[in-house]
Amino acid sequence: MRVLLDEIVRLGSDPVLDTGAESVFLHGLREVVDTLVNEFQADLGLFDAATERLRVLVAQVEEQAERALAETTAALLAEERVAYVREQAAEAVAQRIREDAPAFLREFLNRVWVQAVADARISRLDDALWEERLRLVEGLQDSVRPRLRHELPAYVATLPPLIRAVREGIGVTDASAEEAQAFMDELMAAHQAVLQLRAAPAEPPRIAPQPQMAAAMEPPAAPCVTLQRGDLVEFGDPSRRAKLIWISPARSRFLFSVAGGQALSMRAEEVAGALANGTLRVAERGNFLQQALATLGEPEGARDPFSVS
Repeated sequence: MRVLLDEIVRLGSDPVLDTGAESVFLHGLREVVDTLVNEFQADLGLFDAATERLRVLVAQVEEQAERALAETTAALLAEERVAYVREQAAEAVAQRIREDAPAFLREFLNRVWVQAVADARISRLDDALWEERLRLVEGLQDSVRPRLRHELPAYVATLPPLIRAVREGIGVTDASAEEAQAFMDELMAAHQAVLQLRAAPAEPPRIAPQPQMAAAMEPPAAPCVTLQRGDLVEFGDPSRRAKLIWISPARSRFLFSVAGGQALSMRAEEVAGALANGTLRVAERGNFLQQALATLGEPEGARDPFSVS
């Protein structure tokens, strides 16, 4: 009986569980405890029945909590995917920028066009637009390359579709109208220099050296955080407890349930920093509810009810 009551108290302190006066969890606990108090002496098998009822109760509460957090976790998954795709886009664009690319074009490709490339993969189901916008990295650089006089007619024919595609791509980025116009003015001036045969002497295209890139499908590395789902943590002091209830696939987003059933989202960098400076610490490892339920059937004295396992 003592072990069972100890574990009920522990379950009641879990931040995930709603322990309000009218909550499903507290109502179910009242029924379990009332049954044990009223009928314990008549039927020792009530312990087994109470354990099973508590398992069902906790499963129901966890299911309700997961449904309530579905929108939050979906938003975090989308956020992580966007960050991952933008990382891929930045690497793909950087690999294609040449050493001799003009400064204004290099800045545009690295800051603005990366967003256009990423948008192609985020908003489309196939990679056709992704590949098209990556080809424009090459196309833009080729468009400011000097030409010989006999090459100009063919060169002029390439400019309208290039400009249209660039304007379309800029439209899905956060570039302001002023920033976009300033870039287009510089691009037009560079094209005018080519048409007037005033561009710098042509050199063989050279790709700027880039640092070793990660594998194409490898998510961006997140800081090493050893927390696992189900861990109980404390923010500063024991009175501010929370439970880690969800970790994103790339371990870059962590979702905690705090007192009152509220959700707290943290990035891996924030969690790692808080663990390092001591404002966040692990109070108890593992899946708290499963650990608690696993002990309910153990005989009295089989474990220390105050131990942390």
